[in-house]
Amino acid sequence: MVEDVVAERNGNGLSISPMTGIAGDHVIRDSVFRNNTVTGVFSGNGIFLIYPAEGITIERCSVTGNTVGIEADEISHGAPNTLADSVISNNAGDGLTSHDGSFAVVQNCTVSDNGGDGLEFAHGGAEVVGCHVEEPVAGGVHATDRGGSDIHGNWITGNGEGVTVGGDWPSDVRNNYFNNTDNEFFGQAAESMNYEKTAGRNIVGGPYFGGNLWANPNGTGFSQTHPDADRDGICDEACVVNPEEGITDHLPLAPAPGMPVVAPAPYGDHPVPGRIEAEDYDVGGEGVAYHDTSPGKTGGAYRHDDVDIETGNGVTNAGWIRNGEWLAYTAAVAQAGQYTLTARVASPNSGRTIDVSIDGTSAGTLTVPKTGSFTTWQTVSAPVTLGVG
Repeated sequence: MVEDVVAERNGNGLSISPMTGIAGDHVIRDSVFRNNTVTGVFSGNGIFLIYPAEGITIERCSVTGNTVGIEADEISHGAPNTLADSVISNNAGDGLTSHDGSFAVVQNCTVSDNGGDGLEFAHGGAEVVGCHVEEPVAGGVHATDRGGSDIHGNWITGNGEGVTVGGDWPSDVRNNYFNNTDNEFFGQAAESMNYEKTAGRNIVGGPYFGGNLWANPNGTGFSQTHPDADRDGICDEACVVNPEEGITDHLPLAPAPGMPVVAPAPYGDHPVPGRIEAEDYDVGGEGVAYHDTSPGKTGGAYRHDDVDIETGNGVTNAGWIRNGEWLAYTAAVAQAGQYTLTARVASPNSGRTIDVSIDGTSAGTLTVPKTGSFTTWQTVSAPVTLGVG
């Protein structure tokens, strides 16, 4: 057993190889491997394992600031290795590089801010479960060479590419929360993207297991822009992940109520002075870019979310508006000052108003007159004061 060790500024923090004379069924726990950057063959690793180093469990360790966090090579002939409950961060290269099935299980680890891929599996897959993987430059989980991985129950966010999977053997990618600039690349193997719909708390707190939640930092991810009319935590449409290979998430997860997926982002450029169409509200999803109290998308036009929009007689409008619902808009104000906010409105009812807020502060009220019908339009206005920005 290796326990309560601090290994720093070495060729390797810890090396298990034929040269060390140590192999088989060992535990490495509660230790720190940092700043091991001495150059050379098989050097610069926080932890280095090579055949016959097998049956090894690494748990509750911190592996930071090394050239490569953990490298394991050619360990596929005996008992597999496990990495659990550890922090792998700020290494110059990959967080973990596992060749030939060297690591069979990576669970409950935080893998972040490494210069290469967070977790790389070459010539063999692994089970990756319960991990937080955040690699702002490179990829989160890279497992393409052979395939055969089971990637489930992970938070894979803020990466250049979230998960890359392919190879000769099918992999399973299910019940993960993806929120990356580019969420995925899936190669030729016929991966499974979802469980059968089964009752249970999913990765984002919804009531059913299904597929994955597909978000994007700018709010345009599939799960952020497609409705969940029956509120079962599953989007109403399947998500086609790779149309060329026929890879589809048939049960993509929807954000749970109140889940802070992203900050709102503009749907398009909205310079002020200028005109902003009502249906061009921000992206970001329920509770971020809009709040809609009725299930489903009445009107069925223009956007792929729960906001009720219709198009008729050449006019696209937001309708079926109920008390408490709202839409958010991001605009670019060139010059501070007082402006006149105007809106085209229609209602067969009297006593209706629209509250206006700017940066979360109440800025005025538009009074909606009784126009006679939902297709008879009038223009209403109110003064507002705007700052630059």
